[in-house]
Formats: sequence, structure tokens, C-alpha cells
Amino acid sequence: MKKFALIFLSIIFLVSISFAQIEQKPAKKKQFIYVLHLVPKFLDLKNWNDADNKAIDEHFARLQKMHKEGSLILAGKTDNWDETMFGIVVYEADSIEKAKEIAETDPAVVAGVMTVKTFPYKTALLRGEKAE
Repeated sequence: MKKFALIFLSIIFLVSISFAQIEQKPAKKKQFIYVLHLVPKFLDLKNWNDADNKAIDEHFARLQKMHKEGSLILAGKTDNWDETMFGIVVYEADSIEKAKEIAETDPAVVAGVMTVKTFPYKTALLRGEKAE
């Protein structure tokens, strides 16, 4: 009887471990947003040079890479060309530190064409997804 009880308890233990492993979901990455503002001198197109334009091209290429890799949720900018213009990048990262690193290494920021601020973010509603 003791042998049967020991085997039964062992089976229960192994089954419970199996279910615990199945129920564990991979950690979901957190969402962040970085907000970009054009440095005011660049509102005047005569202040742009080839290096500044190259930085913008690299900025967009980097966003395309993030999109392809799956970390980019959305990116865009307002359609006005004045001091109220801004761009946003909504993306996923493991931590606020990593999120800030991503934002602060944006080629347009590194080149001094844009300034950036990073915030934790959570998408509440997104077209094509069920509302929770």
C-alpha cells in the first residue's frame, strides 16, 4: 500500500509540475512612447545640411528596422511645420532603461536635429484588436 501511495503521489507531483510549466507565459514586454521635437533652428529649411538630412534618413531606416523586428507599434508625426510639430514612436522594450537607451540613440537625436522624451505607455484601444 505504501508503494502504491508513493507512486500515486509521484504521479500527482509530476503532473502538477507539467501544468505549472504550461501555464507560465513568457514575460510580456512593456510599452513606451518617445516624443520627438525638431530643434527650433531646423524649422527654417536653409539651416539643413547633408548631415542633418542623412540623420533623418537613418532615423527612418531605424524605425523601419524596429517595425520589421516587431518592437515598433506605431510611429508618425504631426503634419504641421511650426514649433508645435512633434513625432511619436510607440514601441516595446524590456525596461524603462532600455526604452530610454533606444530613444536617446535615435540617429536624429544623436545628430542634434531632434530632442526626445521617453514615457511608459499603454495602448488602450487599437484598430483591428478586440477591446478588453
